Amino acid sequence: MPENVLLITIDSLRADRISLPDGKNFAPNITPSEDNGTYFSQAVANGPSTPSSFPSILTGTLPLMYGGYQYLDDNRPFLAKKFESEGYSTVGYHSNPHLGENRNYDAGFSTFNYSSEGSDSIARMKNNMEQRLDPDSLVYSILRRMWHYFTLTTGSSAYARAPTITENAISWFNEIWDNESPYFMWLHYMDAHYPFAPTDQSFEELGYSPLSKNRIAELNGMMQESPNDLSADDVDDLIKLYDGEIRYTDHHIGELLDYLKHQDILDETIVIITADHGEAFGEHGRFGHHPYPYDELLLVPLIVYAPGYEPRSIDQQVSLLDIGPSLY
Repeated sequence: MPENVLLITIDSLRADRISLPDGKNFAPNITPSEDNGTYFSQAVANGPSTPSSFPSILTGTLPLMYGGYQYLDDNRPFLAKKFESEGYSTVGYHSNPHLGENRNYDAGFSTFNYSSEGSDSIARMKNNMEQRLDPDSLVYSILRRMWHYFTLTTGSSAYARAPTITENAISWFNEIWDNESPYFMWLHYMDAHYPFAPTDQSFEELGYSPLSKNRIAELNGMMQESPNDLSADDVDDLIKLYDGEIRYTDHHIGELLDYLKHQDILDETIVIITADHGEAFGEHGRFGHHPYPYDELLLVPLIVYAPGYEPRSIDQQVSLLDIGPSLY
């Protein structure tokens, strides 16, 4: 039985975009094949947003069981604490402000890192703007559009991009892990989260023609500010941007899995890949992830690679609440 556990979570990844009925596969590195992997086709997130979903993933409890969404109470049965008590090296890398130390998400991790791409001031500026301004105001609309264009033209971001998360993980294996104790690693990738700005290469790999930076900024702005004004062509382009980000994320997860394979670590590791919630693109008249329990927000991928287990697809409904108890 493999001793190590690698939990990979991808923000805002809906289940129906990693492998489509027409045969398109946007995420070949994480999608199970006939030879490997267990796919849960009816996996349900325990909330339509990061704060409402993640307590279930990392503690195996519902948010309201221990004080609500804003922080993780010390009395929760933390997954990382369980592994730490069993002698595991525990490590987590992410860049989502909802999952920081101030909300106790570092509990049980001997190595825990929150990072943003470029300057941390960009992330703080964006968060302050969203918290203090009326989202329906003209000032908010103008500043958000300016932020979109600034990040696109400078390569800055409020979140760490997939290469950073993968590089952090590989560096941990090379520089910190003693290779004598088993490990529990949690990695959270933000690239499929709004705003969507995939690389031209990822876009072209899917057979799409790259969009201009002005067009990308316009689409991201409209999605948040005036979604009712989006035409069918606009929505189609938005979904293509989203698909490109999925492809980009998958590529860098693939790099990590290749590294583990070449280091003879993968065969001793259970790999779990899932998402905290999905994303709406006009279904039920909404865009993004809003507080409603619709399939486009709650149905997420859940893929398990466990060496020695036969590949299969499970159609029985499960929830992300089941991850922790299944690993204990």
